[in-house]
Amino acid sequence: MVACLSASSRSHGYSMKASPSHLLLVFALFVTMIVAMVPNYLPERVWQVFPDEDGWFGLFGDEEIGGPSHSEWIDNKVGYWRCRVEAQGTFKYCGFNILTSENNRDGVDVSVYDAVRLKIRPLTEPQHLRLFMRHYDERYANPDDGNSPQFLQFSIRPQDLQDELVIEPSEFTVADWWIAQRAISRELAKPAFGNIIAIGLDYRGTLPPGDHEVVVEKLEFVGAWVSTENWYLGIIITWLLGALLVVTERMYRLRRTTRRARSRLQALASQHQDLRQEKNRYERLSSRDPLTGVYNRYGFEREAQKLLVQNERLEAALILMDIDHFKLINDTRGHNTGDDIIVGFTKLVAQHTRSEDILCRWGGEEFLLLCPGTHLDNAFALAEKIRKMVSETNFCPADPLQVTASFGVSQIGPDEEFLHALARADQALYQAKKQGRNCTVKADRLPNSPV
Repeated sequence: MVACLSASSRSHGYSMKASPSHLLLVFALFVTMIVAMVPNYLPERVWQVFPDEDGWFGLFGDEEIGGPSHSEWIDNKVGYWRCRVEAQGTFKYCGFNILTSENNRDGVDVSVYDAVRLKIRPLTEPQHLRLFMRHYDERYANPDDGNSPQFLQFSIRPQDLQDELVIEPSEFTVADWWIAQRAISRELAKPAFGNIIAIGLDYRGTLPPGDHEVVVEKLEFVGAWVSTENWYLGIIITWLLGALLVVTERMYRLRRTTRRARSRLQALASQHQDLRQEKNRYERLSSRDPLTGVYNRYGFEREAQKLLVQNERLEAALILMDIDHFKLINDTRGHNTGDDIIVGFTKLVAQHTRSEDILCRWGGEEFLLLCPGTHLDNAFALAEKIRKMVSETNFCPADPLQVTASFGVSQIGPDEEFLHALARADQALYQAKKQGRNCTVKADRLPNSPV
């Protein structure tokens, strides 16, 4: 069964072998699936703020302004902190902060984190606490004014102290008192996390007299090294760049192939032009007399055939010309002189004929002229004109020689074959030679032809 299937596949020209590009695409998809799952297994990005033995702590209480509260560390290494409130006085504030800037100007960018993890264990009756941060921006803050940095806060209810808190940036708000003290735009009044110079914890609201103790077990910022959105965006961009690279490479290959094809086409066109010129040259050589440049017999018959077929009812005449005693000229003066006379005779005839007339060197010293649209009498008059000019022309100025020619003229009838008309012109030429040469004879008219 397998052998039959294989044979059938080969017989139909199918191939089960995948192309390298298909294999590369499958591999890329496999790698993409693995890379897409990587964020789930990457370790968290963590900035541990507390506990930190090297942290710069600042304690504050309202006793500095005559209030009843006093802030102190019992053991800062384990985050054991106390706020003592005396019985006399009105409570304002009590807390501590961790400084993240040495100059109150250059802090930490916490916008790269997704949340704050906070774990507080109360040792006395739980009270309302507040987690706060100070953000420095030179558009509204002054390093010499501790209240000028933006005040970000998150309220912690007593019931929230039982478990670890995970606080997102969107849960922080800007303190109303801070906004009220400054004439700033709405944009600058929004929570900002790009340059945090301090992070702290304090009690808020009315705090009863006595000791209020908590252990801050954990305060840290957490987040992904690369956000899921950016990770997937990176995958998409990688695919787009890959696709762009593939398209660019394909376009380059296509352009290179096109250039090669164009070069081949240009080469073929050049070869075709050369062949056409060569063909035209051979056609000229095959249809033209090499000495005079007029049609030879082959070229004349082809052109006359086209003319007579295209114009079946066209009136036409034939003039057959023969240079008298040409053999004697060759024998006495030589073939060079004979060639000069042939060339001169051809030029003279061509000068006194029309562009539509077809002149041909029919034999050695014989010439044939086809005159389309010409009546027998007009052809006879033309032959006589040429005959007289030939007899009056000196074709050898250095050694004068009398040259004459004989002419036979015939009319091609409407339904007459060309060869029949040529035969009658040849018979007329024979009569001209018989009458002593240097004369023109008209062939007999065809029966029923008009006079």
